[in-house]
Parts: sequence; C-alpha cells; structure tokens
Amino acid sequence: METAEDQNQMIDPISSQNNDIVNDTKDEDTEACEDNNVCNIFETKYSNYPSISPNFKKAINGINLSQMNLQTLLPNEWLDDSVLGAFISAVCIFSSEITLAFDVFFLESLIPNGRISGGYEKWAEKANIWEYKIWLIPVHLGAHWTLLSVIPHRQIFIYIDSLHMKIPNHILIQICNFMNSVRSHRLAIGRKQQQWSK
Repeated sequence: METAEDQNQMIDPISSQNNDIVNDTKDEDTEACEDNNVCNIFETKYSNYPSISPNFKKAINGINLSQMNLQTLLPNEWLDDSVLGAFISAVCIFSSEITLAFDVFFLESLIPNGRISGGYEKWAEKANIWEYKIWLIPVHLGAHWTLLSVIPHRQIFIYIDSLHMKIPNHILIQICNFMNSVRSHRLAIGRKQQQWSK
C-alpha cells in the first residue's frame, strides 16, 4: 500500500531539481535586465501600441474576438479568456493537427457535483482525443492563467507557469480521472497518475 508521501514522490520526482534551475534562471534574467537596461528599452519601444479599430471583429476557430478582447493584452490588464482560447486554437491549427486544444472552461466544468460530466466523455470519444500527440489544457487559478500540456502516448504532463509554481495536485487528479473515464482506448495507455512524469 502506497502512502501519500510515496504518491507525491511519484507525481513529482524531480521538483526540487526543477526549482533550482528556475531560481538560477530567474537570477540570471534579473541581472541581465539590470545590466543591459533591457526592461527600459522594452518599455520605451512598446509603450505606444497601435490603436485598434472600435469595429474590429475576428473569429479564430469559432472564437470571436473584438477590440475589447484584444485590449486585455495591454500591460496591467486582466487577460480575457477568449484571447487565450483563440491563441491556443491558433497554435493547434498551425501544428498540423497533432495538437488538441481544450476549452478554457474545461477544468471548471469537468467535474460538476463531484462526478465527471458525461458531455466531456462524449466529446472526447467524438474528437478521438487519443489520436492527438499533444493536448493543451488552459488552467485558471484565481487571477492567473497557466497551461498544462499532456503528451498521452509518452505519459508526460508539462506544466507551464510564468510564476514557476507547481501544478496543484487536484488538477492532476481531475485530468487522470477524466482520462480514465473516457471509454475509447482505455486499455491502450496506462493512465494511473503515478505512472506519469512531469
């Protein structure tokens, strides 16, 4: 019988090593910024953004974007979920159909009332999710967006966070439960959380 400590070690076998790398990189970035005045150059060069027409409207893979949506890309603005969803969809469009974009609300609506939504099981089977090499899953943590990349055939989770935080364990559990619940190709890939690396 595995203890909780054993499970945490299996889930994140190299986290302390990764944190050392991240901290070293952060220090180097800060030094480079101070030495070369890179930050000042960037702020000066990009402080005057071109204006966007008030009538601007564009749809990317069915996600409508307007001027208001795009203004959330400006500094000190809250990033709009439509912009994020459109960007992830665009990445998938240009990745030769090997990447699958999950909806920005996927994790929020994945487990209503403590059980996995049947709608997502049907969607997963219809979309043939196991045919894709990479899944991009947006993760919203309060006021902060991160990205979880899943490489199902290699059993790898890659968590991308600009604040260099660890992925919350409950999110990994939700994703693994979702993968287990999908009926197609259930036996093709081992989906126990402990078997995966990140």
